Amino acid sequence: MSGAANETSQIASPPMGERAWEGLSRWGMCWRTAVTCFGVGMAGMTLLSLLSTLALGQGGQFVGPIGLVFTTVPVPIFALLITLFGPALSTRHSTSQAFLFGLMGVVSCGAFFFILGFIDRASSPCAPASVCDSPLTTAFLMMFFASIPLFIMSSVGLGMAIHISGKRDLERATLIMVALFALVFLPLQVFGALQSPLGGTVGDPPRSSCGAFAPDGSHIEVPCGND
Repeated sequence: MSGAANETSQIASPPMGERAWEGLSRWGMCWRTAVTCFGVGMAGMTLLSLLSTLALGQGGQFVGPIGLVFTTVPVPIFALLITLFGPALSTRHSTSQAFLFGLMGVVSCGAFFFILGFIDRASSPCAPASVCDSPLTTAFLMMFFASIPLFIMSSVGLGMAIHISGKRDLERATLIMVALFALVFLPLQVFGALQSPLGGTVGDPPRSSCGAFAPDGSHIEVPCGND
């Protein structure tokens, strides 16, 4: 009878990683999630660059500002989210946690990009007669293309963080691999950012003019922003 009860309790108990995750402090959840999400982001950006290079011969758009922004900016957002909501999410199954956290990550990043767009528009008014997008439009366009990668980055990152919890050797190996990857990845992205304007590819000249419409309705080029 006791053997059957023990077997039932073993079946009903969550995996080791989930049990260890539930017992972590907020800081423990924070740094593990930040490390794994950063690793997933770097791996995803590298894969996109390689696939774009092999398929189109153009992988430079993922090296520089875009690659740097979408692998580093979401990480502190995800870390803050798991610090705030990690204990509440930890009561759920790991798959449910990853899915909900992915949705939260996408929404939070969308709100962050909207705020950045609003600040940028307020600090750089649209030139007279020029065509400028609203912050909401800019945030929507960014999230239209970035929502799936951000969802994968946050959900897979959290799933990995839960899986390695309580396994010291695996945690140490993950930390070392992400650190070594970053030592190669980040300098390349910074070098690309220095060589390329935001939104361009490596080697493109800086954009100094924007499209606008003359009083007669014809299309003209005018200096961007306050230039």
